[in-house]
Amino acid sequence: MALDFAAINAAALAACPEILKGWLPGGEKQGKNYVCGDLAGSPGHSLSVHLEKGFWKDFGTGEGGGDLISLYAAIYQLSQGAAAKALARELGQGGSRGAGRTPRPVATGSVTGASTGEAAAQVCVLSLVPDAAPRPPDSHPRHGRCSMAWEYRDQLGRLLGRVLRFDTAQGKQIVPQVFCEVENRAPRWQWKSWPAPRPL
Repeated sequence: MALDFAAINAAALAACPEILKGWLPGGEKQGKNYVCGDLAGSPGHSLSVHLEKGFWKDFGTGEGGGDLISLYAAIYQLSQGAAAKALARELGQGGSRGAGRTPRPVATGSVTGASTGEAAAQVCVLSLVPDAAPRPPDSHPRHGRCSMAWEYRDQLGRLLGRVLRFDTAQGKQIVPQVFCEVENRAPRWQWKSWPAPRPL
């Protein structure tokens, strides 16, 4: 059966911004746009998605597209056809809800293939933070600015990552922060934990 790209896009737009919170968890709604740092969903403002029309642009990399299918394809490293099929299932337009979607892998260092047979992007936590790494952010997209930050280092004093404390209205939040390599994209800080075995 032929895919109805227009209907899939319309259904995705009707579900905004809720579905974008799942795809790009570090983002937030700002007026008619949903903004975040990049296609991995990091905090920031480099990537913008128009909530009413679906076009998007990552000003940090130059990537962009005219609809939410192309955004889904870019996030999960799929072709347009495979992205349309997976998104249709995600929106309940064919097959079971959520079937076929391969979440962007995190903190594993391994490549996870999508059910379509196409590879998803590899996200790998670096065992050591490079000296040239940018300064890590002290503010979290949901918890605000941290009240404390602890650096985790190895026996030679080399930085492995950080753990931050946020005092929020809902109580204390402890969030790890590691430096990651993302396939075909620049390395970046992410709000994720280390893979096991974790540093002491």
